[in-house]
Parts: sequence; structure tokens; C-alpha cells
Amino acid sequence: KSSGQSTIILSSDNGQKDLTKCIQTQIHRYNMFVETLRNAADFDKEDVSQNKAHHNCRRFFKIKSRRPEVTSIIKNAFSDSLLSSWSADLDGSSQLWNLQWTWGLPKASDFEHLLVFQKVSRFRGTRGLTRKDLLKKNIQRFALVFSAPAAGLDEKSNDSFNIMPLTYALPHEYNSFVSGYSSIQKLCGVKSMNYWIIKPIGMSRG
Repeated sequence: KSSGQSTIILSSDNGQKDLTKCIQTQIHRYNMFVETLRNAADFDKEDVSQNKAHHNCRRFFKIKSRRPEVTSIIKNAFSDSLLSSWSADLDGSSQLWNLQWTWGLPKASDFEHLLVFQKVSRFRGTRGLTRKDLLKKNIQRFALVFSAPAAGLDEKSNDSFNIMPLTYALPHEYNSFVSGYSSIQKLCGVKSMNYWIIKPIGMSRG
């Protein structure tokens, strides 16, 4: 450790070289982050030591979305007194943030270059849960795989996947939907209301 900078030294093995480079990058970005905080708070070295508790609790969020309503919602959420230690990213193009709230799914490389103190609001590999048609398909698939006869589970365990109302993915399940709709209508009676909810598979519509 020299002049406030940390140095990591490992052996010359290729894998350890990559690890060394990664760690040194993390340290370099972190030192930039701390320096930015010092400048933003107008701290000199004495101020930083005297206000260490306040200095260490500062966090920054970044919003990556072209939708003004998304930006407004996130900023309003962070304006809550319980989140007073959070501030908007000082420079929208910088990488010195703790949390990035993004509308679209980041590239794989964006995840690979995250620093140790950074989190993103999206996760890779969740498409099968966040798209409604794939969620239906996956729940039905797991219910079949882990059914009581196949997995040796009791009926109570088998009911664990009975968590979704009767659902059809259109248009390829249109005929099944018409048949199910008609069956329910017959059971309920002609005068009964037979309401169904229609949702797009994506578009963040609940």
C-alpha cells in the first residue's frame, strides 16, 4: 500500500496474471470512486478522516432507460428518507455507481465487467420466468417432471406446482382456449360471467 494506492503481487502463472489484472482494475476503479466522493463532498484529507462514517455510507445509483416514466419512478423511490444515503450518479456516463437500474437486459460483457461494489437490477437467464408464456410452459413442465407417480411424491407435494390459474398461450393454443372457455361456460351456466384476463407475453404489463 503506497500513497493511498494498493498493489497486489502474485506469481507469473497465466491464470494468476488474469486474477492480478482483475483485482488491480477493481482497486483502481474503487480508488477513483473514493476520489470522486471526496471531490463531490468537498472533503480534504482531514475532512475525510473526521467524517469517515458519513463518507463510507455514500452510495450512487444510475438509471439506464430512455423512458422518462421509468426515470421518474426510480428517482421518486430514491427520494424516500429511508434511502437518504443514495444519490444520483454524479456523471451519467461514468462507471462509479453502486446500483444501475436498467430497463433492457445488459450485454453479457456488462456483467463480466461489474466491480465488486456494483449491482444491476436485471439478471441473466431469467427469461424463462419473466416472459408469461415461458413461465406457463416451465411451470407445467416442472409439474409434469415432479408429478407424484414419477417422482414418488405425495399428493400434497404434487400440489406445490398448482400455483397458476388456467392459462393458454395464444395463438397456438387458441383451439384449447375455446374448448376450455366453452366447458367453463357450460358448468357456470349461460347467464354467469366468464371473464378472462388477456396479457401480452412481454412489455412489462403485469
